[in-house]
Amino acid sequence: MCWTVVQPLDEPMDLIEVWHLAWNVNGHACPAYPPMGAFSLLRRAEWVVKPLTDYGVPRSWWTWLGAAKAAGAAGLLVGLFVPVVGALAGIGPDRRTTDSPGTRPPPRC
Repeated sequence: MCWTVVQPLDEPMDLIEVWHLAWNVNGHACPAYPPMGAFSLLRRAEWVVKPLTDYGVPRSWWTWLGAAKAAGAAGLLVGLFVPVVGALAGIGPDRRTTDSPGTRPPPRC
């Protein structure tokens, strides 16, 4: 990873530079969310457990949900380094939900 010193801007950033900055911020911040969600669920954080209780999710499912989140986080990390896995993970859920016979898309609001 290349680290540079941030210097004040002498002139406004053009659209390409803004897009590049946003791409890098999202690319480095978003992979942190799935492991955080898995860890929070497995350690039974109150802000995660309360909505599950309110929605009526049985406690016996919580460990399995946390394990599924952790597996998704691991798959995300593998997909970052093995492009084929990342591409398959990206197209997998969409194909199963929209192309299955007998399913309808959700209604528009």
